Amino acid sequence: FFSGLLMHGLMSSRAPYYCSLDERQQGYQQWAPSHATARALRVVTCVLGVGCLVAVFKAGSWAPTASLYTSPSAQPIAVNRPVPMAARAGAPYLHVGGRRDSTLQNAPASTLGSRESGVFQGSAAPLTVAASLSLGSKWWVACALLAVSGALTTFYRMTTQSPSISPAGRVPPSEWSNPGKEVLKKVAPDLWVAERPFIWNSIDVGGKMAVVRLADGSLWVHSPVELDAPLKAALAALGPVKYIMSPNYEHVKYAQQWIDAYPDAIAYGCPGAKEKFPQISFQAEVGVGNAVPEAWASDLLVTYMDCEHNPFTRSPFFNEVVFVHLPTKTLIVTDLFWNYPIDAPAGTRAWKWGMDEVYLPFYKQFMICDRSRFKTAVDRIVAWDFDSVLPCHGTYIAQGGKEAFVKHLGVPSVAAGAVGGQGAAPKSVGQMVAQTIEAAEMQRVQSSSVEGADGYRGEPEEWADAASPTQKLSEISQIGPFAEGKKWLAKQLAGDYDAQEMQRKMQEFEGSSSVTMYSFTTCPFCKRAKDILNEIGAEYEVMELDVVPEGKAIRAELGDRTGRTSMPSVWIQGQYIGGCNDGGLGGVAKLQEQGKLLPLLQEAGAVRSA
Repeated sequence: FFSGLLMHGLMSSRAPYYCSLDERQQGYQQWAPSHATARALRVVTCVLGVGCLVAVFKAGSWAPTASLYTSPSAQPIAVNRPVPMAARAGAPYLHVGGRRDSTLQNAPASTLGSRESGVFQGSAAPLTVAASLSLGSKWWVACALLAVSGALTTFYRMTTQSPSISPAGRVPPSEWSNPGKEVLKKVAPDLWVAERPFIWNSIDVGGKMAVVRLADGSLWVHSPVELDAPLKAALAALGPVKYIMSPNYEHVKYAQQWIDAYPDAIAYGCPGAKEKFPQISFQAEVGVGNAVPEAWASDLLVTYMDCEHNPFTRSPFFNEVVFVHLPTKTLIVTDLFWNYPIDAPAGTRAWKWGMDEVYLPFYKQFMICDRSRFKTAVDRIVAWDFDSVLPCHGTYIAQGGKEAFVKHLGVPSVAAGAVGGQGAAPKSVGQMVAQTIEAAEMQRVQSSSVEGADGYRGEPEEWADAASPTQKLSEISQIGPFAEGKKWLAKQLAGDYDAQEMQRKMQEFEGSSSVTMYSFTTCPFCKRAKDILNEIGAEYEVMELDVVPEGKAIRAELGDRTGRTSMPSVWIQGQYIGGCNDGGLGGVAKLQEQGKLLPLLQEAGAVRSA
C-alpha cells in the first residue's frame, strides 16, 4: 500500500499529448495538475511514502522464532512452525525470540521457559507463535497523511483536465523526434511525415503522421497529429486532403479536428471505431476482409490485425490496420512496430527498454488471442514487397525494414504459439501478471550479470554480503505481506502441478545426500553458500531450480514448507538451516561466522576427510 502511494506521488500527473510546432516554440504543453497546490501534494506524498517505508524497515522482522531443544546445549529441532505435542514431549526446552512483541498462543506466559533454564509444561494443543508490529502513534499519523495526500493528488488529476501552455516549459535536451523542427519531411516520392514530440510523463516518445499522395493527386493522411497553421499550409501546397485514416483505437485524438477542418474529406477508422467513438464523425471503416476502397487500390494494401485483445477485459485493444504503400515499398504501421533510436535522450531510452523488454513479451504472451489468425496476418504482411518501414513511433527505416519487422515480432516463435499452442491463453489474470513480472526480472538479471574468474555468470557476488543493500532488500521481502506476495507469485508461476509428486521428488532429492541445496545458477547468495560449503570441504548435492523442468513447482512447495521462496534453500539431514545470510537456523554464512556450521556438517557426516 505504501509503495503504491509512493509511486503514485513520484509519477507526474500528466496525460500523453502531442505538441504543435507553435507550442514547441513557447514550451511544452503541460496537463493538469500544473498549479502549486497539486505539485506540493505530490512532494508531500513522496516524502511521507519514503518515511513510512523507512519506518517499516526499522521495525524489523514481523516473524518471531520458536525453537525446541532436547537439552540446553542441543541444536533446535523445530523452527518457525506450529509445534505439535508429540515433538514437545521429546524436546521440553523452549526458546521464543524475535523482534518486537512475541507471544505464545495457547499457553500462559508463566509457562515459558528459556534455553538456559526452565522446562515448558504446555497444553496439548499445537503451539503457534505470533508477532505484532508496533510502529508508534507518530508513524500511524504519517501513514494517514500519506493516504490523504495520495487521495488529494488523485482528485486533482481527475477533476482538472484543461491543458495549459507554459512559456517557461522545459524542452528536452535532445529533440530527437523532430531535430530539424520541420513541418513536413519528404522521405520518399509521394510520401511525407509530420514528426511531432509525443510527451508521456515528461518523456518524448515521438509521434509521426504519414501523408501519401495518391495516383489521382489527392492526399491520404494516416494517424493525424494536431493540425496547426504551418501544417495546414504545407499540406495545401501538396494537394487536397481527401482521406483521413485513424488506424487503431489509440490514434484518434485529433481525428475530429481534421474532420472539421476538411469537411469534404472522407474520415476512415479501423473496424469498430464508429461504435467505440460515437463522438467522432467517422464515415467509414477499413480493414474487414483486408479490403481497401477502390480509390486506394493502386497505392495501398491493408492487413487487419484482428487477433489481439486486452487480456483483462477480452475486448479488442488496438484493433490496428497495417498498410503498405506500393509505389515506395513502404510499410506504414502504428503500434505493432516501433523503432526508437539508441542515442535518444535517457527518458526515451528507458521507454524503449520498457517497450522492448516488458510490453513486447507481454503482447506476445497475453495479447494475442488467436495465434492462427496472428500468423495469417503476419504472413500476409511479410509477403508484401516492402523494404522501408514508417512507424508512428521511432525513426523511419529506409532499407532493411522487412528484416527489422520480422526480428521485432520474432515471427517464428510467436506463430508457433509461445503459450500452450495455437489459440491458447493463460488460465488466469494472476498467471499473466506473474509471468510478466518474471519476464521483467529475467531481463533485470541478464542486464546485471557479470562473469567471474571461476566461470560463474550471474549477478555480482558482492550483492550477497550481509551488509549489502541487496541483503537488506531481501530481508524486507521476507516481512509479512511481502513474503506472502512472493509465495503467491511462485504459485502462479508454477501453475497447475501434482503437489504429491513434487513432494516425492523433493524427498528423494533430500534423501540423496545428508546435505542438499536448492539453488539458482545466477544467484549470488547461492554462489556464496556454495563457496562456504566448498571451503569447509562439505559433501552436498545441488538442484538448480532454473534448470530442472519442475523448478517452479518445487519453488512453490518450498514456499509452503519454509515460508520462503528465496534461494538458496539449504537442508542438513532433512532440517532447513536457511539460505545464505538468513532463514531457518540463520543461514550458511551466519552459522559459519558463529562457528556452528562445521559441527552440524560433522554430525551429519558430510565433511570430506583430509
